[in-house]
Amino acid sequence: MMTHKLFLSFLSFAIIQAVFCFECRIKQSPNCDCIEDATTGEKFELSCRRKGTTLETVLTITYIPPSHLLIDCNRNEDGYWDVENYEYLSELQFSERIEYLRFRFCPPPNSSFIDVTNTMGIRSFSSFAYQSWLDMEGNFTSDLLKGLRFVNKLEMDNNNFTVLSDDFLQDMSNLTSIDLMRNRLSLSPRFFSYTPNLKFIELGGNDIVELPQEIFYGLKNLKQLNLQNNNIESITNEFEGLAKLRVLEISFNRLANIDKDVFLHTPELQNVSLAGNSLSYLPPTTFSNTRNLTWLTLSGNKNITSLPENLLQDLTSLIKLELDLCSIEDLKPDSFRNLRSLVLLDLDRNKLSNLSGNIFKDLVNLEVLDLSANHLTQLPVGVFKHNKNLLFLDLSRNKISSLKDGVFNGLVRLKNLNLANNQLHNIDPDVFSQTRLLEELDISKNNLTFSSPGDSIFFDYGIGTQLFEPLTRSLKVLNVSHNAIEEIPFGWQNFLVLQKLDLSNNQLRSVEFTELLFQTDSNIHLEIDLTRNLIETLNFQSAPHASTSRRKKIRVQVGENPFMCDCAMFDVIRYIKKEMRNVTHAIDLKTDGAYCFRPEGTAGFPITEVDRYLLVCRVPFCIDHCTCFVRPADRSLIINCENANLTRLPDELPKVSGFVKTELNLGNNLVQDAQQLSDPLFENLSAVNLSNNALDFFEVQRLPSGLGKLQIDNNNIETLEPQTLSVLLNAMNSSDLNVSLAGNPWKCRCENIHLLDLLPNFHSILDLGDVRCINLNRSLIKVTADEFCPTIPIPLVVGVSVSAVIFVTIISFLLIFYYKNQRVVKAWLYSKGWFLSWVSEEEVDKDKKYDAFVSFANEDEEFVIRELVPKLENSEPKFKLCLHTRDWPAGEFITDNIFESVGNSRRTIVLLTNNYLKSSWCLSEFQTAYQHAVEENTRRLILIVVGNLPPLIDLPKELRAYISTNTYLRSDDQWFWNKLLYAMPHGKKEKSDKSKSPNSKLIRYRLVSFHILKRPNLEDNSSIWGSRNRTMDSDLVCNVQAGPDKQIWIVMFKLVWNGTSMISLIIPPKDQISRVGKMLADEFGTASNIKSRVNRLSVLGAITSVQQRLKLYNKVPPNGLVIYCGTIVTDEGKEKKVNIDFEPFKPINTSLYLCDNK
Repeated sequence: MMTHKLFLSFLSFAIIQAVFCFECRIKQSPNCDCIEDATTGEKFELSCRRKGTTLETVLTITYIPPSHLLIDCNRNEDGYWDVENYEYLSELQFSERIEYLRFRFCPPPNSSFIDVTNTMGIRSFSSFAYQSWLDMEGNFTSDLLKGLRFVNKLEMDNNNFTVLSDDFLQDMSNLTSIDLMRNRLSLSPRFFSYTPNLKFIELGGNDIVELPQEIFYGLKNLKQLNLQNNNIESITNEFEGLAKLRVLEISFNRLANIDKDVFLHTPELQNVSLAGNSLSYLPPTTFSNTRNLTWLTLSGNKNITSLPENLLQDLTSLIKLELDLCSIEDLKPDSFRNLRSLVLLDLDRNKLSNLSGNIFKDLVNLEVLDLSANHLTQLPVGVFKHNKNLLFLDLSRNKISSLKDGVFNGLVRLKNLNLANNQLHNIDPDVFSQTRLLEELDISKNNLTFSSPGDSIFFDYGIGTQLFEPLTRSLKVLNVSHNAIEEIPFGWQNFLVLQKLDLSNNQLRSVEFTELLFQTDSNIHLEIDLTRNLIETLNFQSAPHASTSRRKKIRVQVGENPFMCDCAMFDVIRYIKKEMRNVTHAIDLKTDGAYCFRPEGTAGFPITEVDRYLLVCRVPFCIDHCTCFVRPADRSLIINCENANLTRLPDELPKVSGFVKTELNLGNNLVQDAQQLSDPLFENLSAVNLSNNALDFFEVQRLPSGLGKLQIDNNNIETLEPQTLSVLLNAMNSSDLNVSLAGNPWKCRCENIHLLDLLPNFHSILDLGDVRCINLNRSLIKVTADEFCPTIPIPLVVGVSVSAVIFVTIISFLLIFYYKNQRVVKAWLYSKGWFLSWVSEEEVDKDKKYDAFVSFANEDEEFVIRELVPKLENSEPKFKLCLHTRDWPAGEFITDNIFESVGNSRRTIVLLTNNYLKSSWCLSEFQTAYQHAVEENTRRLILIVVGNLPPLIDLPKELRAYISTNTYLRSDDQWFWNKLLYAMPHGKKEKSDKSKSPNSKLIRYRLVSFHILKRPNLEDNSSIWGSRNRTMDSDLVCNVQAGPDKQIWIVMFKLVWNGTSMISLIIPPKDQISRVGKMLADEFGTASNIKSRVNRLSVLGAITSVQQRLKLYNKVPPNGLVIYCGTIVTDEGKEKKVNIDFEPFKPINTSLYLCDNK
């Protein structure tokens, strides 16, 4: 009968599922799509679109028939969802009975939820969840839950409820579980009065500050109460009447104190969490009536500094006690009395500095003890002797400096011991004598060396083995990273089941292959971490002879070490290249991040890519002036005598056992003879380098039989004797000798034609393409036999003879002509710059008065007077200089003085500075000297650069042309004076006593020198012309005064650009107005003789204007005076008068008078 009922029930369930699947396939609603899960066929996804649209989904439904129905409301972009969308659910039909029904992201319906589910064909559901994730506040009333008496479990979390009415649950009398987490509730005392059958209450995350009195009154069946993550500050008798309460979660509140009788009426409590509060004190009788308590958490109460002595004595059933993250400084000897059932004790992150010897004596069943991150400095001997069941002990992050014998006595079942991050430097040898089952040991981040004589541990055959001997059959993981270990201790290879050894971040400097051959079972995969040490050498020399039969390889990580890639690493490179198969079957060397740190030739290379021929080691003995190395790659001894100033080959060679070849490097020496290479002493040579020596010839009777490379390039060898060439050719053919010959002055002549025998052996001459015939200036490989021994045709001989006779005749005639007209010929040749060695410069310049005319700007006069003149006129040899400030006659035209000075001087010295470039007279002097030198085709200009000049492109054309094609002197050159004296004329010269005529004319007509003016100070608000401004007769003056940002040199540029007839008068300070006035009167008389009427009238008018301006002054101003008067031509072509006088903003140091006309 029972079987029949079960069959009918199963058949009904199958029919329900089949009907729904059928309905899903025929599309229940025109607005909803249904998709069946193809993997199981037991899950359906429905999506309903808003009417009239194809894309806007308003409902997403997941149905797992017949038990679970999950409905999600899809809000629009504004977060809005129309409650009218509930109508779409009426178009769908589901099982009458549902176990779990959830509405998520949905606002409350207009009617009750029972009305909504009835339209869907659902008549009952045992669990109901509503999670709106909206700010509901008071919008959710008890009417929405009417008719839900059949619901046993209610989930109303994440709704932002603030207030729920007392009758909120009046229609849910059968409720056994309620979840109101993550709201903002303030509950009334009568809230749970309609639900006496509640067993589980979740009120976490509600910001509750105070629990109303009797809020849990009448909940006699309540078993679990969660109040975590609220703001409750105190509890007293709120739990009265909860006789069946087993789990109380009140962690992460603001509890500062609790009443001593708070748990008096909860005798069945098993789990209590008070973690994350602000408790500082617990009454001793707090847990006196909770004898069934198995789990107590007081973690995170940072104000607890000690435990009352009898606080825990009645918790004989306690299994788990969490006291971490408190501030406990001291534990009484009886703090854990009677806790015989305790399995886990967590005292992590407190402030314990010492432990009583019997503190753990009653914890006979303790398996996990965490004492990490305290202030412990030592452990009492025997402190764990009663804890025989302890499996895990964490003592990390303390300040323990030593471990004494017996400290771990009693820990016969210990599996994991963590002593990391202490200050350990001393461990007694018998400390692990009773921990023979230890599987994981972490002593990282300490100060252990295991080799220092100051330690009590010497890892020799006795003490080292004694320390770890109890662990050789059990230890699987050993972490000793971040210590100061300098070598792998002896005895560690005896671990039989070791799986991981971490030796990283220590001070290991070298590792022998045998140190990696642990005696672990061949079926165990062992990993050894040697990264980030100071390892320079991995010595695998003994590897080929070691017994390495294993089924699983030992993996060794060696990255991030400063490897010395020398000969000691040769066998490691062989291993990497898979040339040591018996080793690769046993050791798996992981070289990621392993680079050569030294020597220079290999630094920066990954050790997997370094060339084995670069792995060399220096040997301590060698011949004088040389260094010796060994290279195991080809068993060669390398003798390096480069740059040792040797003049001959060595008389002896060192020998190293096992190395059969010798390479001799004598490059960059002074060796003159290589005949010793034929001696038996050099029979084992495999390579000889004689490059860059002083070999004038290379002659040998024989060569070493094994010689593979001979370098005699870059010497002075002109040919090879036939016998020597034959020796070389035989060696090339018999022993694959390679030769370097380039850089020698090979003479490709008829007597050396045998050199062509080298060409068929081109593959053996390393630099054949660079071997050149010095006499033919061609590569040897391109020279033919006819070019070695050319034949001379008879017509060529006759032609050369006739040409020679004619040449001699012409030379004879020219010599006779020269003898009769010697002076004229020399002058003509000198002017053309031809055959200057025949023409004495002294003869050409013998009538010139000065050795050099010095052209300089007045601002640079100090350098000339203090430096140039004393060095040239007052020292040997003495030179006569022409200076315009000293040697020009007064009253002469400046242009006449320039031409006279340049023409009457053997050299013109130009002192080129920025001041010089600003002076038109200086540039005129340079142009005159330059033109003079061009006409005579001689180098008479001496250019001296002082300071920095503008870019070449910004210089005047003639000056740029001269600098681009001639060498100039720099005053800051250390050889400046030597070069200058060398450039001056040499030999005795006749001095001319002629002087410039005093009667030469004063007035010349040329372009105005506007750039010698001083720029006025424009930083103040005064007129551009200075402190004393005069009125001008033209619009130009007004324009300048109206725009003080203009500069006077711009004005003067306009004057000279369009045409001027002007007087320029520059008077230095302390000059006399009367003297200047008299000079102008004299000049007026002189100008009256000008033949051109136009020019005469212009000049006379300008002088008159200057005289009138000068009358305005009684004396010369402190900084001097500048006057410009005359006529200008404007941009429109009209003439206008200009009368300018101004005082410079700094003193002028010259007196200048110009009468200018264009």
